[in-house]
Amino acid sequence: MNTATIRETGQSASTAVTVNCYELEVTKTASTSFNRTYTWAIVKKANVTELTLKIGETAVVEYNITVDATYTDSDWKVSGEITVCNPAQIAATIKNITDVVSPGIVATVDFGVTFPYTLGAGGTLKGNYTADLPNGSTRKNTATVTIQNYAYKWDGTNVPTGTTDFSVTADVDFSSAHMEEVDKRIDVSDDYAGSLGTVTYGVLLKTFTYTKTIGPYDTPGDYTVENTASFVACDTKTTGSDSWTVRVHVSPVEEAEISGVKFYDININGMRDNDDVGIAGWKIQLWKQDND
Repeated sequence: MNTATIRETGQSASTAVTVNCYELEVTKTASTSFNRTYTWAIVKKANVTELTLKIGETAVVEYNITVDATYTDSDWKVSGEITVCNPAQIAATIKNITDVVSPGIVATVDFGVTFPYTLGAGGTLKGNYTADLPNGSTRKNTATVTIQNYAYKWDGTNVPTGTTDFSVTADVDFSSAHMEEVDKRIDVSDDYAGSLGTVTYGVLLKTFTYTKTIGPYDTPGDYTVENTASFVACDTKTTGSDSWTVRVHVSPVEEAEISGVKFYDININGMRDNDDVGIAGWKIQLWKQDND
């Protein structure tokens, strides 16, 4: 209320001014994300390391290939949208808009305008923010909009008189964050068995088994049978491998001699005695029985 009075007569007149006070409406969203990168290992084994074979002989070897992975998390981020609404019937001068993730991590803010920025009566300003975080801990994220204050004279002119902050806070929580998985799948192959298939982390089947026949060899000596299993990660194309060696010893053929004499058995005892005389020039044939 404002009253004017004539002191001599006591006459007065009053009028009222209604002042409507508004504040900016600031809202925000907060979305979290991180990367999960899988690191794979492959192990190849067989049921033997050494074999001894004869010439022409073979042996069946069983191979087992096992793959498994661990993972590490990284690149934790929070991002979202900040919305500023001016419900007042006069414009608001926004000096600055900041966004900070506790403790003291300053986010990058982009509203596409230059500050100070005049937000008209009933107007809305939207912008985005993003911040890199050191880990997936729960935090608080606060957006602050700073406006210029003014003192207004009777004729409508104004003078800047400090600033006022309007803030809004959101939780930074990674329990439902978007997870970007890297190298969750690998393609497994083998020198002998070829392509063995695709393995996805978390799937129970992580071991491949196959058999290979080693031999036959037609020359005696020592041989090395080495083969390698490998994988290729589906995203980064990272590779890994493991080998298994079987040493093969091929024995030489044992040679034998067959010798004898044809003799005259004087006493017909079926044995050659000292006085039994050999018979020269007699043809002897040696026959091999079938399947012997």
